[in-house]
Amino acid sequence: MTTTELNLRRTQIIRMVCDEKNEKTLNEVERLLTMNNIPFENAPCRYSAEKLKQRVRQATTSIREGKGYTAKELKSLHPCLA
Repeated sequence: MTTTELNLRRTQIIRMVCDEKNEKTLNEVERLLTMNNIPFENAPCRYSAEKLKQRVRQATTSIREGKGYTAKELKSLHPCLA
């Protein structure tokens, strides 16, 4: 399977999970991920207090400079938010 095909399948699964309204189904997905040693909740980024302050300063500066996205733009970029 090509990388493109894997990415398409991944995107389809993400959309199905995002659209799911049934708590039992979501619990089952979580159970299956956990059972297969796939981390359900992972923290990819952990910043020190100083690094976090630096990131907040950078973000604040970017916002003042008009960089960033509106809520509407973000929703159009991510299928779970649409």
